[in-house]
Amino acid sequence: MVKDRLKQNGFVRSAVAGFSLLELIAGMALIAILMTVAIPAFKNQTPRAQREIFLENMNALTREALIRALETGNPHRILCNLSAHTLFLEEQMDEKTRDGELVFEKRAPRIGKVGEQLPEHYEFQQFFIEGVDEIAKYGSGKKADDLWFFVLPAGVAQEVVINALDMSKMRDGAWGVPFSLVLNPYQVQFELFDEFQTLPS
Repeated sequence: MVKDRLKQNGFVRSAVAGFSLLELIAGMALIAILMTVAIPAFKNQTPRAQREIFLENMNALTREALIRALETGNPHRILCNLSAHTLFLEEQMDEKTRDGELVFEKRAPRIGKVGEQLPEHYEFQQFFIEGVDEIAKYGSGKKADDLWFFVLPAGVAQEVVINALDMSKMRDGAWGVPFSLVLNPYQVQFELFDEFQTLPS
């Protein structure tokens, strides 16, 4: 009699093939747990998410440069080596070389590491600093290596626009999705755009 009652409530499997309500609920719960883990991990692999991570890394480095410039009273610069795909934070020292050039020393950021990597699938097309495209200055036959911009102890930075192509993605049948990072010199933070930008003249 108890067995008949359990069978009516779905707790005892009958001879007919199928799933009990309890098994269906357990299966749906398992799928829901897997989805909560898999979807965020997948989102971080999209090209847009990777560009946002690049934006966060650039902003962390400029924020670090600003904090150090305010603490030390010395200008700091973000050095981008485009051929080696690396970023460095450097402090301008009070001394000069025999040739009269300024001396810079690399500084380890509090978060991250010295020589932060630039994504290798990004092709940098333009690097405007104070309205001048530093890449174009080298001409078509040469490649720009070291480009930098300053963050000053006054709490401001130089105006910077970085235009690049994300070569991991196609757009309109051609490789390379354009994007731009624009540095607000007063907030000392970059903003991400989906098209190339220029500084207002």
